Amino acid sequence: MMLGKENFTSSRQIRSERISSLSVLSFSEAICNFGAKEHIISVSYQYFPRLKPYGDRAVLVEFEQQIDDAINARVVALQRALAGTPGISCLIPAYCSLTVVYQPDVWSYARLETHIKACFPLRAETAAAEGRRLYLPVCYQPAFAPDMPQVAAHTGLDGATIVDLHCKATYRVFMLGFLPGFVYLGKLPPALYCPRKERPRLRVPACSVGIAGFQTGIYPVEAPGGWQLIGRTPIPPFNPEHESPFLLESGDEVSFYPISEDRFHQIARQWKRGEYPRQLLYEQAE
Repeated sequence: MMLGKENFTSSRQIRSERISSLSVLSFSEAICNFGAKEHIISVSYQYFPRLKPYGDRAVLVEFEQQIDDAINARVVALQRALAGTPGISCLIPAYCSLTVVYQPDVWSYARLETHIKACFPLRAETAAAEGRRLYLPVCYQPAFAPDMPQVAAHTGLDGATIVDLHCKATYRVFMLGFLPGFVYLGKLPPALYCPRKERPRLRVPACSVGIAGFQTGIYPVEAPGGWQLIGRTPIPPFNPEHESPFLLESGDEVSFYPISEDRFHQIARQWKRGEYPRQLLYEQAE
């Protein structure tokens, strides 16, 4: 017997009252509705978030293990709830986890675990409201988009359509990593899905914009990399000489818009001289 989606009800809704604010349920469970009866087919429980030691001076807080806007919003909400706590040295958000680095002379693991648990339930919507929206210019011309032909061949789309789809989407900053300031953004429109390159480049120019899987990202510095390069932004996402070296933070939202090669070089010169109006980063168009 084939069962459509209308025959399944999420057990998260049915059992929500039995789950504590700390134990958000991740499961593979289906409830089939046959008239007034509910039949549980399979059950596999894991409770999130999970806290565990991560070396001798860090706590790893794991949420549901998937790339999801709502889950990442809870990661960012916890990060912001713990920010500024005396004795916490560093907070490292990822897609679905938060690493909390602490000073052992201030916190024991047990005390810090209790402190972290006291932050729940999280107000993810508050974290979302605090996130910034940035608009970044990108030049998609061939000189800056060496992999555009490969992406076109894989997706079956022409270059203009690829640029249009890439610019129409709004992307969440899920995390920074791999390189200082490398921005992992998602998710791409499904039509732009493209695998990484089989052979990574030894040198990817700084500020290159690439796609890989359902992600898009910006290389902060010249480095090896295997993402498909479709453009370049004149706005560096990382400047180690600034007090706040990272342009973007987890929880921010980013949209791209296309610019000409001449405009790219103009903005790059302005940015280098400190003359580019930063308020333009927060406006939808120049």
